[in-house]
Amino acid sequence: MLSKHLRLTSHDIPLPQKGLQVFHTERLTLAISPCHDKKPSKFAVLVSKKGKNAPTRNKMRRRIYEAIGMFRGRIKQGYRCIFSLKKGISSDIPYHIIFADVTILLKQAGLLCLS
Repeated sequence: MLSKHLRLTSHDIPLPQKGLQVFHTERLTLAISPCHDKKPSKFAVLVSKKGKNAPTRNKMRRRIYEAIGMFRGRIKQGYRCIFSLKKGISSDIPYHIIFADVTILLKQAGLLCLS
């Protein structure tokens, strides 16, 4: 799980439109915005309330945070990132598929350090 100090709070979620970049996979969307400081990048995960109950949404959110946490030491600093699960996506997605999508999005965004 991603530690709390690396997560965006609800008042941090509205990202500035200047410099905003958006990346997509079949199941996830990643929106990133650069910050002016060099603090560790922060993340948020949004899951739509439509059609799912709270335990299912929380399970999906935890899985995505866990996948992000696997890259903890390899993510570039100074970004705000929001992952959102697309509407209509089944809640029984295996973890390895979520991990693959998170990996693809982080690589597309150029947030992974090579070392």
